[in-house]
Amino acid sequence: MNITPEFNLRNRVLAITAVVGSLLLSGCGGDTETDAGPQVVSNIDPVSASLNEYRDDVFYHRHARVALNACAGWQNVSGGITVVENPGVVTTQTAEGKYSYLVFSITDSDKKPPHLQQMNGPQVLVDDKNRVFGGGPYNVNLSVDIGKAGSYYAHATERALSQHLISAKNGQEYFEDAQTGAPVINSIITDGPFKDKRVWNICEKLGKDEPVPSLP
Repeated sequence: MNITPEFNLRNRVLAITAVVGSLLLSGCGGDTETDAGPQVVSNIDPVSASLNEYRDDVFYHRHARVALNACAGWQNVSGGITVVENPGVVTTQTAEGKYSYLVFSITDSDKKPPHLQQMNGPQVLVDDKNRVFGGGPYNVNLSVDIGKAGSYYAHATERALSQHLISAKNGQEYFEDAQTGAPVINSIITDGPFKDKRVWNICEKLGKDEPVPSLP
C-alpha cells in the first residue's frame, strides 16, 4: 500500500493499491449466432455476456455494481488516458476462473438514447471481500477517497442509480448513486501524460463538475 504525497491535495488522502494482472478489453460485446436455443447461450463469450448484462442493468434497471468513492485511470492503447470517477466493476466466471474488470462509459456522438453506450475497461483484481485492486501491465491507477470511503481499499458494491441521466455543467453525462447523489461511471478520455498527478487532477475536476483542461 503506497500513499502518494502529491495526491494529498486539500488534505484529501488517497490509497493507491496495485496487483499484477491486467488486460485491456478491446470490444463492447461478443459475436452471437442467429439461431435460437441453448447452443447460442453456450457460444457467447462470458466476458462479453457479462458486459451486456451490466449495460442492461444500467440502462433498463438503473442498477450497477461500482467502486464508490474511488477513481480509476489507465493509459489507452491508441494514446491518451481514460479516467473514471466511481467506476463500474464486473466479475464473471470464465473457464480459467473468475475475471474482474472496470467499466467506463462515454456518451455516443450521435446523442441518441441510450446515451451511455461505450462500456468496457481493464482487468482488475476483486478479492473475496469485494476489495478492488488496480495495477498490472497496464498499471491501472486506482485511488480511494479515504475520508468518504472510511477505508484504504476500494470496494465493489451494488448501487441503485438515478432514474434519469445527469447532464453536468462540464459537459459530462452520467447516472448518480440514488442514495448519495455521487456520480457513477463518470468517464472522460483525455490527453496524458499518464502520471499520478495528472490522473488525480482529472479526478478532482470530475468530482467538482469542472471542465478537464487539456495540456499544451
